[in-house]
Amino acid sequence: MKINKNVQRSQHTLRRRPSSTSPNLLHAFRIFLLTLICMLLAAVVLFSAFHSGKYITEVFISRTLRRSYTVAEMEAHFQCEEAFASTRSWWTSDQWREVRDLYRYFAKKNRVGTYQMAEDITFDLSEIAEPFQAGEEKGRGLRAARDIRKGENVFRMTNNTIVFIDGLTYRKFLFALEELFPTFACDIMNWNWMEDLDDDGVKFGIAVDLSDSNLVNTADEEEDVNVRCGELGKEDSCDMTFYATRYIRKGEELVTDYDDFVSPSHTFDEMGL
Repeated sequence: MKINKNVQRSQHTLRRRPSSTSPNLLHAFRIFLLTLICMLLAAVVLFSAFHSGKYITEVFISRTLRRSYTVAEMEAHFQCEEAFASTRSWWTSDQWREVRDLYRYFAKKNRVGTYQMAEDITFDLSEIAEPFQAGEEKGRGLRAARDIRKGENVFRMTNNTIVFIDGLTYRKFLFALEELFPTFACDIMNWNWMEDLDDDGVKFGIAVDLSDSNLVNTADEEEDVNVRCGELGKEDSCDMTFYATRYIRKGEELVTDYDDFVSPSHTFDEMGL
């Protein structure tokens, strides 16, 4: 039997048409999905970039401002006036330990701007003095933890005594400290002092001791001083060693004269603060 070729061709065409149409639709759908995904990814990237850029800008501005803060501006930033409005307690031994650990880590990153003034770690202030509330006007202070003989060493410089020789490093440490213990930076700024680092007074820096020795108050009158910088018979040389000028009974407040060791010629302004 003869078969019409036109019929055969028509039937063949009809059989092929569904299989050729389906891949085209699938391909178009895939392109649509891919385009949609790319648009979503682009939107996410742009959104993230905007917020990251904003954050980076804010951090950069904040750090730039901190590089130029004066002492007064840092006191306002740390809310020191509010911190000192009420009675403040002294730092615990654990807190001092954390602060000293922070400083050692900080000093490794900032070797040029700060250093420890001594390597000695043997002196234990707690055997001689203890913190106490010295009154509303004085605030915190130190008192004798036991009877102290005349001429006995009451305090000496150790590796807890640190110095900053540029204002930027000083600022950076205060902001790092504030993140660890809020308002502790206020105490450091209250306790630190300008010190001559050579006999000629050419070199100078900001010194502070990371221990309770900071709590010693200055005497109202010269005759009230019972702890003085230097050694008995060698009062002309301070060298951050302090001795008892007379016999001090247990419980008696330890008072010194800040003028013995605070630089008479240099100020925080000279450090850009």
